[in-house]
Amino acid sequence: MKMHSLVVFVCAAVVWLGGCLTASSVSPNPAAPGDDVTIAGSGFGTRSGTDAVLYDGAELAIVSWADTAIVATLPASKANGTYTVQVRKSGSLSGPLTHRVENTLSLSNVSLVSNPQSVLSAWVEFDSSLTATPQVEVNGPGGSWIVPVSGTVSTSPGFHHKVMILGLKLGQNYTFTARATRNATTVSNSSLSLTPGPLPANMPAPPITIVTSNPAAMQPGFTMFADNRGTGPIGVLITSTIYAVDAAGDVVWYYRPSIQGVADVHRLANGHFAYVAGGSVVEIDMMGTTVAGWTGGPMGVTGFHHFMTELPNGNLASLGSELRYIGPYPDGNTYPVVGDIVTEFTRTGQVVRKHKLLDILDPYRIADAGSFNTPSYDDIYNVDGTKDWTHANALAYDASDDSFVVSANHQDLVFKIDRVSGALKWVLGADLPTTSGDDAWPFLTPIGPVQLPNHQHSVRVLADGHLAIYDNGNTRPPPEKRSRAVEYVIDGANLTVSQVWDWFDPDYSPSLLNVIGGDASPQPNGTVVVANSGQWTSYPVGVRWAQYAEVRKSDNVKVWEMLLKDPAEGESHTGFNLNRIATLYPSP
Repeated sequence: MKMHSLVVFVCAAVVWLGGCLTASSVSPNPAAPGDDVTIAGSGFGTRSGTDAVLYDGAELAIVSWADTAIVATLPASKANGTYTVQVRKSGSLSGPLTHRVENTLSLSNVSLVSNPQSVLSAWVEFDSSLTATPQVEVNGPGGSWIVPVSGTVSTSPGFHHKVMILGLKLGQNYTFTARATRNATTVSNSSLSLTPGPLPANMPAPPITIVTSNPAAMQPGFTMFADNRGTGPIGVLITSTIYAVDAAGDVVWYYRPSIQGVADVHRLANGHFAYVAGGSVVEIDMMGTTVAGWTGGPMGVTGFHHFMTELPNGNLASLGSELRYIGPYPDGNTYPVVGDIVTEFTRTGQVVRKHKLLDILDPYRIADAGSFNTPSYDDIYNVDGTKDWTHANALAYDASDDSFVVSANHQDLVFKIDRVSGALKWVLGADLPTTSGDDAWPFLTPIGPVQLPNHQHSVRVLADGHLAIYDNGNTRPPPEKRSRAVEYVIDGANLTVSQVWDWFDPDYSPSLLNVIGGDASPQPNGTVVVANSGQWTSYPVGVRWAQYAEVRKSDNVKVWEMLLKDPAEGESHTGFNLNRIATLYPSP
């Protein structure tokens, strides 16, 4: 009853200020002598007269004063202990709060927390007696490294610290030093150690063979790729795993998706990764936690597939499909034709725009009858005899003119469309004599020797405006029936194209022919990382395998080569694209 009367008295004393004088918290708590602390509450109004913050009965120096928060400085000399804090306003006092002064920085509760998604990553967690900035040093067989600031997943500076540990290797022993720094004082604890492994029982180690590795000539970093593992002569899919390996081919990171058949996988601007599988686009953080996911159904498209790209405004774009009955074709028949849709959407799943390729290109244009007649979509649409018309498999954004570049595998075309209107800007490919629907398209005119792409994958718009393509070459006649990486210079204003570089691996006879997938990823150091990720020991029923190579453009010398291939040829291993990433950690 007495306390109730006190609250009524205090509120009555400050009613003219428009609120009850209430102090609700002091932070940080504890704090060191000389620290600034924030008193949160209400009814503080504007400071005047004898208004003050009392700490152990003495007034504190005020840094700032607002109606709901006051910042004040603790005395420079104060012994460890717990003290009373009150706000004095117009002669009235708020109810008392308790606050502790702590002079010594120390660590406690230092622990190593396992990651259920992967034995090659973990968290180091610890507490500090005062707000401090954390740091973790990792010591292993390859030396030591400091976890970058982006690896701290707790508030910093703070009292509780949680730091991601990435890049460990199986069977290697590691020790960890936790540190907390405050002003010029650092304290540490080196009590933690870990030997990662084993892998989950249902996850055999990938059959990696390093043929060549010259780290001094390679683009530094880790190579990330998907391994779709299958069994039997046609490679029936068992599991999909995304890996990151170092120059020696040692696995330093992995993720097991809950959906199988991974295609595109790449890093987003926020440091997370996105992959495309099972008709969905999925975003994960580096610890393997699903952050977000999108499917085409709610957006009015069927199954996102092959590729996804991120736009500078944060929107995403992917490839979906639709089915239409179109005809008559020259044979007099009408067919269920599947065309692709470029769909741009927000992270909340709201459609921004769609560009339907059946409305942009000529649906009667058939570049390869065998591809057109492939019933890829029969099960998806529950319709017999579907025609896989475009089979779009790559999508890139060109910020220089706000446009999309699309690869249409079954059309042997790469083309650019305006991001907003969908209008064709240019087309890299051939004007077919068998149809008139493409006669008015803005085809690029070759300047000098140019080999046009054939059943291509992986379109990348480079910083200098060049275009890098993985050119599969599936339907070319021998001896040109081979896969290559190629770089083009495109003049969109004058509608011309020139070929400035291409490479196929000369160490294989017959030449590597990548029937599915593939990537060509130019690197800042002048190399290109090439994914021949869809090889067959005996097409179309042999065991599948993948070859990854890094080639120096200046002299076409391979500086790295890795095989993903079962030596016993009992399992298939198929990839799609790849990325060379500088660090496993998100960018600062």
